[in-house]
Amino acid sequence: MSLEELWERLPETEIVYAYGYPIVGNDESGHEAALAAIAEADLCILTLGGKYGSCSVASMGEGVDGANINLPECQETFIRKTVKLGKPLVGVHFNGRPISSDAADECLNAILEAWNPSEAGAQAIVDVLTGVYNPSGKMPLSVAYHTGQVPIYYNHPNGSAWHQGGKHWFCELRGFAAYTAVLFRTARPGSRRTA
Repeated sequence: MSLEELWERLPETEIVYAYGYPIVGNDESGHEAALAAIAEADLCILTLGGKYGSCSVASMGEGVDGANINLPECQETFIRKTVKLGKPLVGVHFNGRPISSDAADECLNAILEAWNPSEAGAQAIVDVLTGVYNPSGKMPLSVAYHTGQVPIYYNHPNGSAWHQGGKHWFCELRGFAAYTAVLFRTARPGSRRTA
């Protein structure tokens, strides 16, 4: 998500950026500074997921496979820490594949699936976040609840799969409806801050 796009569209809003976690791994060194910034905010937008590319500089792309379909541990942990602050949490998920996340499902108030948004992605994401565009909330695919469900096929006959758990989270679309509430606290015009 482009901070520049948010700053341009919301000039009378204070928007604070804080680095909280990397795209992969267990590094939690940025958590405390980001949590301190969130504690002062009215709303938190978390960018989740990964980065497209190849080899070790990416979490998705050509030749980048994973045995785990969850968000990286550093992101899952950060979500659980952030929800304790009692702020509205919006997750913007960037990735080239569906990701399962118990923390995101349980803790976030809304999730925007951005996939790999390319050149006009910043404008499209900010359109949704500010209510200029209201997506339908329907995904054209199923997202696995756990790695054990993979592969999931769209054309399985009804009743051809067995579900062990008590809930089918991919059928629950809570949080995908319009999220057009006031997103940021108002401040002096052009206020920009990095935590």
